[in-house]
Amino acid sequence: MAAKVRILRVEGPIPAALGLALEETLLRGFVEGRSGPAVLVWRAQPAVVIGVNPKTLEEVDLDVVQELGITMLRRESGGGAVYLDPGCLVYSVITHRATVPARAKERYRILSSGLIELLSDLRLEPEFRELGVWVNGKKISGTAEWMLHEGLLHHGTLLVSTDLDALDAVLAKPKAPVVNLSSLLGGNINLESLSRSLAERVARTLGMPEWTSLTAEEIRFAESLLQKYSEISESLSETVRSRAGGEQIGMGGVREDAHGLEAEIPRGDPRHWAVRTL
Repeated sequence: MAAKVRILRVEGPIPAALGLALEETLLRGFVEGRSGPAVLVWRAQPAVVIGVNPKTLEEVDLDVVQELGITMLRRESGGGAVYLDPGCLVYSVITHRATVPARAKERYRILSSGLIELLSDLRLEPEFRELGVWVNGKKISGTAEWMLHEGLLHHGTLLVSTDLDALDAVLAKPKAPVVNLSSLLGGNINLESLSRSLAERVARTLGMPEWTSLTAEEIRFAESLLQKYSEISESLSETVRSRAGGEQIGMGGVREDAHGLEAEIPRGDPRHWAVRTL
């Protein structure tokens, strides 16, 4: 019998730091045996998120980031800098490394198959290329990974109605031409319906989808991680302020950790969140 795969969808655009904290919460919960495989779908308020390698900061136009007042964050996965906003869907897959191919290209292809199926159902002709998904010669989805012990976090983006002018402005070295799904389909898209369809198709690549909500324990744990991502964001903001106007120091990649941080789950009642999971 196929394993159950939790599906969680966070409603509304949330701070990118919260999205990253939720991803890490689900990954650590899986690694420590508190939860099973999962697919999380979320959208972020405008932010630039660089990869774990500090050199990816070179891909960001720091002057523009400072001018626009955009939040900057660093995620734990590999890959390059990405721009997130409410028009971009993020899907995050948490699973055991043994359930997917060891070779990166094949692993990325399998974990992108749910998105490719969705785009095909919309009568588009997607292709898996350069560890991402392309349509009509333009990139519509990028991906990156973080391996922690035997756990795997694979996350990808889907450009639906992203502000491409902002994306072009903040990323100093765009790697490829990009396109929004709304442009390809020629109209407005129901993001709620699309995110549900995407989540279910991605989950089916791993097992049997099961819609669930975050537990109180997961909420507390994610809240405890917000300080970490807030401190990273503030550190990057200091870098932007100090280097903007000066010399310019500037998604497919894998980060693997042999030993992860042991984070203690805070006790007590979870605080009220302004977001709901469906």
